[in-house]
Amino acid sequence: MRRRLPARPNPEHLRTQAKALLAKLREGDAEAARTFTEYLPEAAALSPQEVRERGFRLADAQAAIARKSGFGAWPGLARHVNRLRSMEGTWGFRSLEADGAAVPGSMLTNSSLLIDGDRFRMESPEATYEGIFTIDVEQVPHHIDIDFVEGPEAGNRCEGLFELDGRSVSRPVPAAAMLWRN
Repeated sequence: MRRRLPARPNPEHLRTQAKALLAKLREGDAEAARTFTEYLPEAAALSPQEVRERGFRLADAQAAIARKSGFGAWPGLARHVNRLRSMEGTWGFRSLEADGAAVPGSMLTNSSLLIDGDRFRMESPEATYEGIFTIDVEQVPHHIDIDFVEGPEAGNRCEGLFELDGRSVSRPVPAAAMLWRN
């Protein structure tokens, strides 16, 4: 299932969204009832009235939000968003490999990667790249898909693997890079 999250997802915003969904359901909102029936298996066979009367709790609203976002359950969504947030900041390059060839260290000295939520901006003397990325932290090693939206690679997609090791990101594939947080 394709993941559908807001730009720069935030765990608190998602919790607030689940609380609001539950409050709307309790107020009799038809759209909230549809969200429960569409994304919560326990509510799938219920009428909107039965959904409102069922006594669903916040955990149920969180599960519905998680499934609507493309995750199997709330803990997976929370881990995903927290991992994204932990990657935020400005990163420098220790090494970079593109198309199987090492990029000379001298080209990396003045390059940096800024991560903000699920958005990135890579600046180097040669070019500036911007884009959106998605990660899957449920798989080991973690998967990453990068969609370039600005710069020389605009319109291209890069799929790879990554792992975080303390303050470093290592082993992205196919454009392998060793990064450290500035």
